Parts: sequence; C-alpha cells; structure tokens
Amino acid sequence: MLALRLYFLAGRYHATPWGRNVNEAEPEWPPSPYRLFRALIDAWHRKARDLAQPEVESVLAALSRQHPLFCLPPAAAAHVRTYMPAPKKKQLIFDGFVVLSPAEPVIVEWPDLELPARELEVLRRLAAALAYLGRAESWVRVEVGNTAEAPGYYLTSIPFQPGASAPEGSELVRVASVVPYERFVPPPAGQARKRGKKAATTDVGWFDALTMSTADLLKQKLSRPPALEWVSYWRSRRCFTVESRPAVADTSVEASLMLFKMSAPVLPRVERTLEIAEQARRRLMGIHKELIGNPAQVSWRFSGKDRSGKPLEGHQHAYFWPLDRDGDGRIEHLLVCCRSPFADSELKALLRLSSLSHPGGFPTKLKLVPVYWGAEWDKIFPPGRRLISCTPFIPPRHFRKGRGEFAEWLAAEVCRECANHGLPAPSRVRPLTKHRTANGAEVGWLEFRRNRKGDPVQQGFGFELEFEAPVQAPFALGYGSHFGLGLFMPASAPEA
Repeated sequence: MLALRLYFLAGRYHATPWGRNVNEAEPEWPPSPYRLFRALIDAWHRKARDLAQPEVESVLAALSRQHPLFCLPPAAAAHVRTYMPAPKKKQLIFDGFVVLSPAEPVIVEWPDLELPARELEVLRRLAAALAYLGRAESWVRVEVGNTAEAPGYYLTSIPFQPGASAPEGSELVRVASVVPYERFVPPPAGQARKRGKKAATTDVGWFDALTMSTADLLKQKLSRPPALEWVSYWRSRRCFTVESRPAVADTSVEASLMLFKMSAPVLPRVERTLEIAEQARRRLMGIHKELIGNPAQVSWRFSGKDRSGKPLEGHQHAYFWPLDRDGDGRIEHLLVCCRSPFADSELKALLRLSSLSHPGGFPTKLKLVPVYWGAEWDKIFPPGRRLISCTPFIPPRHFRKGRGEFAEWLAAEVCRECANHGLPAPSRVRPLTKHRTANGAEVGWLEFRRNRKGDPVQQGFGFELEFEAPVQAPFALGYGSHFGLGLFMPASAPEA
C-alpha cells in the first residue's frame, strides 16, 4: 500500500476543475490526480534534474495503473471577489478555493501498490521538491507513507464502480485523472481530417502527453489533453460542511521563537528598526486581547509588564527584532523570540499577525508570513565568533566622571550587558563608526531612531565583537534591546 499526505500549509487549496471557468468559483475537490502528476513532473524539472527521466516515468506509470482513493479532511468552500484592472473597465473575478486545516492532510491512497526501494526513493525526492499544488498560493508539503497512518475520522472519496451501491449521503463528481500507461493512445496529428482519409497519429508518448501545455493542445487541434481521463468519484454531499469542534491546544511542539518573512513593494530601511518592532508589539498585544477577551490578561511576554503594570526584570519577556539578513540595508524579516516557550494563545496571536503599516509613509502594507516557529535556533541562525552591530548600541547607564576613559567604559558596558543576557565576555571589542551594507553603502548610527516615546534621544555606538568560542546569534544588548536596538549578527549572515 502507498499513500501521499498533502498538507496545505496556508490552509487553502486554490484550483479550478478542468473545463470550468474560474468565475464559477467552483473549487476542485478532491485534488485531481492529473494535476498532481503534472505538479510532480514540474518539481522534477525545477529541483530534481539529477533524476533520470526513465526513473521518474516509471514511478508515475506505476501510480497511473490504479485510480487512487482519497481521504478528505473536514473542509469548507469559500471565495473572494476582486476587481482586476483592465484597459477600459474593471472586471469582477470570483476566486473559489477550499479552506482546510494545515495540520490535517489530504491523503491520496493506492491500496494495492507497492513500489521497489529505488522507485520509492525517487517518489520521496519528487514529493519533497513539490512546493505548491494548484495555484502558487496553495503551498503544500507532501509526505510519502502508508494508509495505516491515516486518521479515522476522514471522509473517503472513491471511484465509481458499475453495479456497486452508492455510499450513503454521497454524490458523483467528475475528476480529472490520468490515462493508465498501458492504455495510452497517441493523439491524432494536428492536421484537419480530409474526407475519406484516416488521420495520422503523432509520436507523442505518455510522459510527454502529461506535460503538454495549452499552446501544444491548440497547435495540434486537440479538445483536451491526451493523457487526461475523466473518472467519476463518490464524494460526501457534506464534504464542505464543517462541524464545530472544541479547540485543543497543541503542546507537542514548544515554540520560543517565530520568524516572519516580510514583503512589500518597498521594504523599510534598517533605520526604521525601532518603529517596526514597536508596531509589531502593539499589534500582537491587540490580537491577544481579542483572543482572550480580557484586557487585564494580555500576555506578559508581549507587554513586558506584570499584572500590576510594573515592568518585568530579567529579560524574560519577548524580543521583537526586525532583521536585515541579506545585508542590503532593508528589513525583510521579523523575529519574535522569548527565553521561555510561548503559550498556546500567544502562538495563535503570532500566527494571526499578517501585516504591519509601512513606517516610511507608503500606502502599502508590510505583509508578514511566518516561515519558522519552534525552539531550535541552529536551524535558522548559525552561531558565530565574530559579530558586528546592525543597529546602534545605547548604554543603559550614563557616563560620568570617575568611570575612567570613555572608550574603555563603553567596552566595559558591552561586556556588562553580555553578562546580563547570559553571554560570555567578548575577547575583543572594536568600535565601528558606521554600519556598512553588503553593497558598500554606509549608514551612520545617528541616522537610526534611538528612543522610545517619552524617552530622551541618546547617542548610539557600533562595535565588532570577537568571542573565544562561537555564540548563538543574533542577540541584542543595551537600551531598547527588546526592540532591535543594540542588535549584533554574524559578520557574514546567510540569506533565509
């Protein structure tokens, strides 16, 4: 037995059935085998070209010999209405899609199929390379397994069998499947038939037929893809009826950090770090307040204050760090992290954080997409021995006479802050006059915003720190460290 588990990471499956117009807003459900086969071939072309075509064709041919069964999770049909720009008149578009839980997979099952070890490995490679199914926003993660791992509450969609009784409460839907490898017949040549003459056939093979584009079909004057076969499937009439279930907190994974990818036509510059961080904190506090319905119980990890309103000590609350990981001088990530794992309601609030206002006065929003949440820093941030300032370090204490030379005092303050944050003392502290981006541009520390509301503006400084052994990065020191000031990153930070 063989099964593919499709996890739709964004909780949506965007796909229009073959032969239907997008404005009908009729989503494809279950996902068609024809679409899945073509997606696997596309993944092979893009990300697994080291696999030989005969190997890929052999795997897909084995899958085509039996129409699969589907185990469908609870889902709902939805649509959005948008106006598309046009030269003369705006056009109203109905975009239909299926909404389902990212944690509950669609299972595509071949109960009588067992692949040899090499073919199974090829299928795993193709499945791992598949990033979306349907439209590009239908992000998917595909796992290869067996049917024994399927949850028991799933609805089942099976092919129609003549003479077999209809499952109770089911309806028939037409699904685009794949012509089995052995039954494939090449399509006729793309010439119009002449009376009294038999049309010639092309030399298109089964694998090539699966990859034919719309332009190929029009060129050969074909009304439908030659590798497509319509199959009727039984599907529950209530497949889009979701019954309410009590929410259960997922405690299987403890998350103490969440990394967001930021997108916008114009990304904010690193000088706006403090503004982005403060806005993210305010948004999260507002989202959390709506979730729990009690302003007095807003998360202390987000607010940084106890129930009496007193600021917390010991840096136990969350850090909000806008990051420029590619070094181009613009912020493209947001990291929210904490020393202790986030509670379930806090994780839900983080997952609902989808946008921020642009601090540069632009009318567009900064879109946020969570790309990682967990507790393993090494997966996304490698440690380093040499770190440099990305935002200005502001000493939490003031310099005054009797504290020695100013440069020595500054270096001592850096070492003191490292100890306060649980870091070893650096073996070398070298001042940096400016922040240098990857393209050679320089940003002065005075160009950053360096004070929160109600606080006086203070001078900022930059440093290069060297440690005896690699330390976990990034980290932030000094005043405003929970909002991205005093941020240090490895001297050569990789792009996400």
